[in-house]
Amino acid sequence: MLTDSRPSNLSTQTTTRSVLLMWLAPLLICASPFASAQWLAGASAETLFNDNVTRSPYPDHALSDKSLDVSLWRGYHLQLAEYTALLMQGSLSHQQFDHFSALSNTRLSGSAELSHKFGLGANTPVLAFTAVIERSLFNDTHRDQSLYRTSVSLRQRIQEQWQLAITATHEHTNGDYGQNIPLVPPAPPLPTNVWDLGAWQLAVNAEWDIGPASWLSATVSWRNGDIVASTPPYPKILDASSAIAFDPVFGAGVVAYRMAATTRSITLDWNHAVGDSSTLYVGGERQWTRGEYGLEYPVHIIRAGFLHNF
Repeated sequence: MLTDSRPSNLSTQTTTRSVLLMWLAPLLICASPFASAQWLAGASAETLFNDNVTRSPYPDHALSDKSLDVSLWRGYHLQLAEYTALLMQGSLSHQQFDHFSALSNTRLSGSAELSHKFGLGANTPVLAFTAVIERSLFNDTHRDQSLYRTSVSLRQRIQEQWQLAITATHEHTNGDYGQNIPLVPPAPPLPTNVWDLGAWQLAVNAEWDIGPASWLSATVSWRNGDIVASTPPYPKILDASSAIAFDPVFGAGVVAYRMAATTRSITLDWNHAVGDSSTLYVGGERQWTRGEYGLEYPVHIIRAGFLHNF
């Protein structure tokens, strides 16, 4: 029988929610009727190809798929002081997969970002604190989950053509599986929910203007925390897992397992402004994930999208 020495899900969830409330309460108080306010809105669409949606360490079980993700968002920008602003935003998104339709999901999220610019000028650094709450509902209801994320970032334009940003993030995902949908015996051990995940991430982003309407964006990130992968139940994987459950989305006999791992990733996107309020982009991402017992989980992603601000 597997064991899990981490704090209980209820304790972790309560702590995360408390942190988010500590962030959001003073932000909402600051949103006084005397602040300068502006409504914002936008929409986006993205096509994506992932060559390892199962996140399998074994090439024979690495399955690929395409997806389309569409999103609508509405924001409220408050200029609280000369150099301090608050952006509250809500969004509704849907991601549709081509082959593994059970992975298709609808997401509702809300966020608040408090930013402060340290003076005048385009090259002045900006510090931002962000809190996000997101609810995801999947066609495969085993994956239904709530996400809580907090982050702090510092960004600055170094020269006329360059901007750098560094962001530290903590997130916790609370899955429904095991609460509303019991396992059908015989089942693998399930000390806790497979989709109860926690992780820290540090990311460095650089943007380079390559023309009057085009720019490149590159991000290098390091993530330490839980991952979920789906494969046949090999002994090495079972020994390294902290939670296991059947995952019929990818076939009979496949299990989803949670494991602590470190992920390094690199992304590169080419962006092009279309008019005053739209952007086209194409890009790719490479992920190197390494878990216990030397298990490695390579992932390649190719994407293209369109953003429009109303």
